[in-house]
Amino acid sequence: MKVPSDQDIALALRSRRVAIVLIAGALIFVLGEAIGAYYAVPGRWMGLFEIAMLAVMGWAIWETVTIWRLRRDKE
Repeated sequence: MKVPSDQDIALALRSRRVAIVLIAGALIFVLGEAIGAYYAVPGRWMGLFEIAMLAVMGWAIWETVTIWRLRRDKE
């Protein structure tokens, strides 16, 4: 069995970080929307959850493309 290199381990950790941030962002978004709807928070404040989730998604796409490029260049 082949032993993973340090770069393989680093890429796996970056991939795991992307997954954890996406899950956490989605949970915060859903809970924020639910709590905001329950307490009748104004729409402009609820928009902050949407902007935050958009930022999380943008970062995740950026990081995923970076991981893909690093793996592609490794081969």
